[in-house]
Amino acid sequence: MFGRKKAVRKRVMTLNLLDSEMNELISCRVSDYALPEKIVLALSEEYFSDPDPCEIHRGAVHNRVMMEIMDSCPPGITRKLSDFPEYARAWFPEKTAFVRIAEEAR
Repeated sequence: MFGRKKAVRKRVMTLNLLDSEMNELISCRVSDYALPEKIVLALSEEYFSDPDPCEIHRGAVHNRVMMEIMDSCPPGITRKLSDFPEYARAWFPEKTAFVRIAEEAR
């Protein structure tokens, strides 16, 4: 009751994009992954009928895409890009062959 509070560890999700030889192309926090601009514009138009999205719509598009990626690729599993739906493959760089989400406690 009167003791010190335990430090709360934050979970950090990392997106790892790998080529066909399992070499790392990109490794970043999920929240830091930059979607291609043409994808952001197309999805903003689809979701919000907004061809020139504000930061709020850009953030909402990013969050929705990241949630779809995380639903398709659970933490700790490496998944072939070819297993993703056709529309989702455009979210990644051309040489991407595998996607992995890693979970770390900090």
